[in-house]
Amino acid sequence: MLPAPAISSIAATVVAFALGMLSLVQGRRDQVRTTFGLFCFAWAALAIAVTRLQLLDMQILEPCWGSGYAAEATRGPIPVAPLAQRWAHVPATFAFVAGFFAMLHVLALSGRDERLDERIGPIRLRQYVIIFAGLTLAGALLSLGTNLVVVGATYHRVFGAAVILAPTAVLVQVPYGLAVLVWIVLLRRARREVRSAAERAFVHRSLFGFYVLLGDAAVGTVLLPSFGFPVFGVLHDASLVIAVYLGWNLIRHRVGRAEELAQELERRISERTHDLKLAQTRLFQSEKLASLGALVAGAADQMNAPLGAVRAMHDTRSRSAGRLMQRVQELLGEVATTDKTLVRSRAVLLQGDQVIRDGIDNIDRFVQRLRSYAKLDHAKPRLVDVNAALEDALLLMTTRLGRVRVVRRYGEVPSITCLARRIDQVFFAALSNAIDAISEVGSEEGTLGVTTEHSGDMVVVHISDDGAGISGENLPLIFEPGFTTKDAGLGLGLALCSQIVHEHAGEIAVESCPGVGTVIKIALPIEARLIVR
Repeated sequence: MLPAPAISSIAATVVAFALGMLSLVQGRRDQVRTTFGLFCFAWAALAIAVTRLQLLDMQILEPCWGSGYAAEATRGPIPVAPLAQRWAHVPATFAFVAGFFAMLHVLALSGRDERLDERIGPIRLRQYVIIFAGLTLAGALLSLGTNLVVVGATYHRVFGAAVILAPTAVLVQVPYGLAVLVWIVLLRRARREVRSAAERAFVHRSLFGFYVLLGDAAVGTVLLPSFGFPVFGVLHDASLVIAVYLGWNLIRHRVGRAEELAQELERRISERTHDLKLAQTRLFQSEKLASLGALVAGAADQMNAPLGAVRAMHDTRSRSAGRLMQRVQELLGEVATTDKTLVRSRAVLLQGDQVIRDGIDNIDRFVQRLRSYAKLDHAKPRLVDVNAALEDALLLMTTRLGRVRVVRRYGEVPSITCLARRIDQVFFAALSNAIDAISEVGSEEGTLGVTTEHSGDMVVVHISDDGAGISGENLPLIFEPGFTTKDAGLGLGLALCSQIVHEHAGEIAVESCPGVGTVIKIALPIEARLIVR
């Protein structure tokens, strides 16, 4: 019958080997799982060595552990065979090897396996790996070939075989232990660096597992031996629970990472869907504006012919009236200059001529403005001073402003590259809407705010008013062509603003609170990125 300590060592061997195979199968291209699998194989080799130490009494004829099971055994010290004394050096050798693979696993866990030039104290990680490999090799060779680390073995009736450490083992354990403490530093750094909640929890659990593992190693191989206790194999078998915990942590991280990736994918799909819907809305809006623009351009073209006829007829009438007045003066002589009826009639004709001419010019400017609003500006982009452009727009509205107080907060903003006429239209329409909103309150006095600021690669303009505001139900519709709450409005102002701003790869947004006021935010890129529809 197998002794109980040997059964626990065999179980530890099977579990460690299974963990190693599972990690290697799951992590063919994953350094974290690959190094953990190698660590588990080294641990399995250590468990095999401990198992053989427990079973030596079955393989030799010399007095050995078997005497501990004999009915006639006394309570005195149990004799230990020379082969068992020699084999006691092997588990310690594999313990150093397992430590080396644990170090590689920590490097992969902390993400330092690809950042070996990073400093850890006075040395680089690349140098640390070389030093640790040297300590591992030295510890393994000293354990296997000398009595400086292990001096032999002993046997306990309950706990089975145990390794006796030499007093000089501390000369190897101290530098090796100091090198092992670097693992904690690396894992703590990694925990601070990771941003993902799943990654942070994974590193935190790994850090806890290594805290327990190093604490167990310190107690079993340093603290207890300093009081004269040997290193029992069953203690090593029990510590395999930590390896199981670390393996479970890897599996849990894999599942958590999959869930996190699924959530990230769902979030990206949601964002792309929203962007697609927004693009579709803009495309539909652009199509409506294009149709409306074609209609307006057609109307403007149709108005050009009768307007030209009116202008030509007016010019003809003016010349005829001038010749008529000249002929009357020639016939009547001085009477023409003193007759009040003739003088008054001449003044009325001159005044009417000027009124008609001004009216024709106004209609002509209106038609040209309709044409410019209805089609793209084909001029080349040029540098525009945003503050100066806003000031020009305010100057054009001097008569409409009346007693409205204008608060200017112009920041130090760079000039932007844009289609100047199109951006002027945006500023003019936004300011016009703000003035209309103030007048809707019924007060001639109000406050119009104009603010500019530099934000990253954008220039941001805020145009605010303390007018009536926009209701929540109307706010989503303000950029729709044709939507208006004004009795005489066409609903084109903000729609055209939105089109022009988006053509410049900018953004326009409106915030409003009924009874408080409205703020229009216009963000334009410094460098032109025109999107021609």
